[in-house]
Amino acid sequence: TGDIGDRVSYNAGVRGTASDQFGTFTSYRLGAGYVLTPKTSIRGSIGSGFREPSFYEQYASGFAVGNPFLLPETGGAWELGLSQSFSKGAGTLGLSYFSQRFTNMIQYDPSAPPGSPNYVNIATATAVGIETNLHAVLSPVWSLDAAYSWLRTNVVDAGTSSGPTAALQTGQPLLRRPANAGNAGLTYSVPRKGAFGVQVVFVGSRADVDYTLNSRVTLPSYTLVNASALLILKSDADGRYLAVTFRGTNLFDVAYQPTQGFEAPGRTLVVGVKLGVER
Repeated sequence: TGDIGDRVSYNAGVRGTASDQFGTFTSYRLGAGYVLTPKTSIRGSIGSGFREPSFYEQYASGFAVGNPFLLPETGGAWELGLSQSFSKGAGTLGLSYFSQRFTNMIQYDPSAPPGSPNYVNIATATAVGIETNLHAVLSPVWSLDAAYSWLRTNVVDAGTSSGPTAALQTGQPLLRRPANAGNAGLTYSVPRKGAFGVQVVFVGSRADVDYTLNSRVTLPSYTLVNASALLILKSDADGRYLAVTFRGTNLFDVAYQPTQGFEAPGRTLVVGVKLGVER
């Protein structure tokens, strides 16, 4: 990590992982940023990574048979971004575009002969998307944060498995990845007094598999409203404080399923005590 003059910053990292079972894998990340004007900057990055097979994918027995010879999933990604400040620095708007490619993805093959492994490294998939975020200081006590993402995924090659319950199907999106998602939050904060915030979260429709119907389904979108509060009971000159916290999630008790067949928790209210230091 470093800077070149007042306009250019950069970072670089390399990680080597040696595994007795999977061998040696090297992953990296390179990034750079450039200040175009005092209010505008651009950035870019490129990197790679991998995921080792799970224990179940390797050694499952019974209904599914694991494959001890699986290779880690690998992937690469790049990103370009823009950041623009406004209102004399009181607000910042960010926009980024990213592209990812995953190879050697582990696919479950329900058509494998009895006793043969159900998991194989055969799939390739891609993902591209746009992310935006906004931070705005509305007044000395009010601030606004919002974010939105658009995502398009595609299974380029699912290998030999393309049945209705296959997690990866050629030409279809990856499971449980919504094309549209976003959130917006409003925060009221007074030093040495406390803070209150409310947040709206939206998750768009997404593909999943219903094994009871032996088919793919589309999970509907949902919107949640969450809120939190911190009430400072006592503080000292060093900023240390004692406070009561309140947190409420899914305040309108929306019924939804993040995964097909699994209901999410309804309205949840939590009260706590916090010892902290104001920065």
